Amino acid sequence: MITLFTAILVGTLVGYLLRRQERIIRLVDLALWGVIFLLLFLLGFAIGRNPQVMRVLPELGFYALLLALGAILGSVLLTAGLNRLFKLLP
Repeated sequence: MITLFTAILVGTLVGYLLRRQERIIRLVDLALWGVIFLLLFLLGFAIGRNPQVMRVLPELGFYALLLALGAILGSVLLTAGLNRLFKLLP
């Protein structure tokens, strides 16, 4: 756990120190997208090779869809409410 917090703290510090270096920011952004897609691919790979997960995937997919729709609806309602409360958008 200390390793994770140290990595976040060091990353934050390095990001702060290099915040004006546009070339480095573009490279890090590109690398970050690559790592995100690699992680998603590996997650899909792990799911695909697990027979127990594959058996219940239709049911899991239904609940995942409900969860995603609920999160979207909740975000829209909260944003609309905060916008009315604080008059953030014209």
